[in-house]
This record gives sequence, C-alpha cells and structure tokens, in this order.
Amino acid sequence: MGKLVNVSVKVPEELRRLMRELDVDWGEYLREAIRVKVREELAKRVSRRLDEIRSSAKRISTEVLVEWIREGKVVLDAGVVAKWAIPGERWEEEALTVKEKLVSGELRVYAPSLLAYELASVMLRAVKGAALGLKEALEALDAIGSLGI
Repeated sequence: MGKLVNVSVKVPEELRRLMRELDVDWGEYLREAIRVKVREELAKRVSRRLDEIRSSAKRISTEVLVEWIREGKVVLDAGVVAKWAIPGERWEEEALTVKEKLVSGELRVYAPSLLAYELASVMLRAVKGAALGLKEALEALDAIGSLGI
C-alpha cells in the first residue's frame, strides 16, 4: 500500500455514537470496502470495453473455427492436461482426444511457460481431495513432462 491520504465521510450523529461503542477498526473496514468497490467498478469498465470490442469484431463461423482446429495447433492449459490423469472430470473425453492427437502427431500443441506449475497445483489439490494418490500424481506429472510439451 502506498502513502495514505485522508478521505472524509459524513455520517449521522447517532450512527457515529453507535460506531464508537463497537470494537471495529472503521478505517480498515472502510479501506477494504473501498478496495472491493474499486475492483468491482474497474471490472465493470473492463467488461464494458470487452463488450464494445466484441460487438465491433467480425463474426467467425463454426466452419472457420473447425478449420483452425484442423490446422492442428492448440494451446493447452492445465485444466485440459489434468484431465489426462484425473478421471470423471467434465470434458474428459475431449481432453483425452487432444492427448491422443498429440501422441499420434496429428496435433501440435503449445503450452504457457507456467503450465508445469499450474499442473502441479492441480495435482496437489487432487491428492488432498483423495482423487489421486501422491505416487500416482507424481507419476502423472513425470509422464506428462516426458511428452515434451
């Protein structure tokens, strides 16, 4: 947090009296409330801007999207890769298809530099949630690492 500045707020006298009776750090309470509201308003601003951009963007047909996929270039994220080791996940079948196409050479994949860290985090949560044993999670990380993604 940077330098603090004063912001005044007027409240009714009775409310001020009640505030004094309570063991609350009103300054910290108001700072946090302001931080939350600022984040909300900034998110709304960003959302409106994305809506503007989206409305001015050219529509892309399903056929074009399918063609891009057929070109065989996909950027992976940890959620897709985790499904290769953790059964019963939503979109599991699609994730396994991506894995098969990767292994067969039909698909070229790219991964963000943080994929290994994100995947390790997911595997840790799977171990803590008893979805995978520690040994299996470590083996899965090792196997996925050997794919050269």
